[in-house]
Formats: sequence, structure tokens, C-alpha cells
Amino acid sequence: MVGQPEQDGEYVFTVNVSDSEYVVSEQFTVHIADHRPEVLSLRDAPNDQGKQMHLVWKPGQVDPSLPFTQFSTWRKVNPEPDIVYFTKENNADWTLEQNQDRISETVWLTRANNQGIFNIYSQDSYAPNGPFGTSWRWGATLDESYSDLDYTSWNAAVLQSGYNVNQTIIQQVAGVPVFSLFLNETLEYYDVTFTSFSGNNSGGGFSWYRTPVEFQPDTSNLWDFIASVPWIGTEDEYSMVVPTLGDSTAHGIYPSTFRVTAHTEDVALYHVSEPVTGFSIDNLHPTVTSRFNCA
Repeated sequence: MVGQPEQDGEYVFTVNVSDSEYVVSEQFTVHIADHRPEVLSLRDAPNDQGKQMHLVWKPGQVDPSLPFTQFSTWRKVNPEPDIVYFTKENNADWTLEQNQDRISETVWLTRANNQGIFNIYSQDSYAPNGPFGTSWRWGATLDESYSDLDYTSWNAAVLQSGYNVNQTIIQQVAGVPVFSLFLNETLEYYDVTFTSFSGNNSGGGFSWYRTPVEFQPDTSNLWDFIASVPWIGTEDEYSMVVPTLGDSTAHGIYPSTFRVTAHTEDVALYHVSEPVTGFSIDNLHPTVTSRFNCA
């Protein structure tokens, strides 16, 4: 008999055995308890310079015969993403290949000396409903806080931030300008982080980091140990500031995956939470130098 209960608790079922003449019935009771920790949230640590996240979890059901002793946090060892840095200088010839980010055979993104981004493979110039062959959304692809936003044109995705192009990409009043890019033909996703964008008809220069987004499950199972905290039976929730390997200020999005393990007095018996993924952000600008002396 195989089954998956919807929740923890006590389940009663009856087994009937028959030889076509006699029927024997017996009742069984099964107690189901999930001892795995449950991650409640994984958020960027505010007011820091990146590479930190705040992880919150709650313990699973406690087995009175073998209670928890401690919790450990772990970060998954991920392969380095294939990050592409692209730049087009002001007044550069946008018809030349070196001034186009050729993502696929039919998506060649560039910009003229003014206005927005367009796909020069299928367009002669910028159009508000382009770039053709692509769909855009404000926010990183795997950031669930933006999952309710629709994929649309690049110009409309900028407005999803709540601001116009100059405010969003140049002034960055909505935070680091990260967009999710979807290629309609190849069905590929990328995170695009703008690092510059020339406004006021100053030549059409721009630059970004482009990072592919992988949805396929990672088959590797190597984890870096972070730290442990003791189990305190009266605590309903636990939290820890956990380190990431990078932030999104200059080199695109660096997702980090974490999990929590609950340990018992039997070192061979422990319980592992479901993994959770997020990314950190550099929230602080560099301080302004008040005095500079030269000798």
C-alpha cells in the first residue's frame, strides 16, 4: 500500500482479506508526522552591502523518543552561470555586429543614437511594442515577488517598476534595474541587469550583464556548511543571516539555494528541509570622501 497524506495526523484504515468463502477484516492505525524543518522565508538582508540573506524556518514535528539536538544551515554549491557582459558605446554604429548583443539566431539587440532597445534582426528602428521576438518583465526571473507581472514589451516592462526610463535605468530609483527577458522562439529566459544607459539624446550607449536562467533541476548534491544553532524546545521559529556568493549590483543575478537540517542524538538520523532559492542585493551606496590629502 502506497499513499501520500495531505497533512500530519492519525489515519485509520481497514484491510480485508478474502478467500472467496471467508472474509477477515482488521483495522490499522498509522501516525504520520513530518519531522523536516520548514523554511518560512528567505529575504535579502536590508541596509547592507550585499552577500547576505535572512533565513527563517520552523522545526518539524518532534519525535519524543528522539528529539532534535540542533539545526544546521547549508548553501548549495552551484556551477558558475554563463554571464555575458555587453556594451554599446555612445554614437557607435548599431548596424555592426560588435554593437549588437546577438543572443540567438533571430534576436540581435541594440540601440540607435537615441530611444530604446530594438531587435535589428527584424526591425529597422525602435518601436514601443518591441523588441520583436522578445518579452520582458520587471524583476529577476526567479524572484517570486514579481511573478504577478505580465511579460510585455521592453518599454512597458520599464514602467512596471513604477517609473520612467530615466528614473528606472539611469537614476535607479526603483533599485538595481534587473529585467527578465524571454525569447519567444527559443523559449529561453535571461536576467538582464543594466549597468549604464545614456539619456537625453547623448548617443544611445548602454551596457548590461545577461545571465541565463536555468529551470532544469540541478542534479548535483554538494552543499557548503554554514553554521548550526541548538534546538530550544520552546521556540516556534528560528532565523539566521546566511551568506551568498554574490549580489546583483554589478555582475547580474547570483541565485543561492539554502536548506536546513534537523539533527538528533542519533547522528545517522536527521531531517532535511525543502531547498529554497533567493538572491542578495547591495543596498548601500559608497560613502562620499570628505577630505583627500596628497603628499
